[in-house]
Amino acid sequence: MHSSGEINFILVTKDGESFDGCKVSALDVIKRRIERNSWPIYEKTRGRKLFTKGSKIAFYIGGMSKASGKIIATAKIENIVLNSSYSMTDDYLIEEPAYLFLNFSNVQWLEVPIKVKEKISKLSFCPQNMSKWGVVLMGGCRTLDNKDWFSLFSNS
Repeated sequence: MHSSGEINFILVTKDGESFDGCKVSALDVIKRRIERNSWPIYEKTRGRKLFTKGSKIAFYIGGMSKASGKIIATAKIENIVLNSSYSMTDDYLIEEPAYLFLNFSNVQWLEVPIKVKEKISKLSFCPQNMSKWGVVLMGGCRTLDNKDWFSLFSNS
């Protein structure tokens, strides 16, 4: 799948819950993690061992809210910190400790978010059943080769 070189990623975020039980929108989770420059990757996250310094990242709002279905920002991986002692935590109530944390550089908020559903048919991982297109983004992360990255971010 990744014959054209580097692997890029879509990080999928859904609505969360704070430690005090309050609902937190996926957009707010993304903003807070980028603000802190610390993004947790969990043991069960698809592709968790494929991250490399310099890989491109797209931040996607998952779920069913009005804001969902869009990529709202991009960045590059600056650093990867293994959480071997599981001493680092995230701000949100997650039942498992993070496997690692990503730090970013070159964060760019998109003036016009990308509606992934409108682009999915051009991507190599387009599902045969388009009524279930969201399944390709399950698992917290989706890998993209450079061709898919270009298709996703091109204006056509």
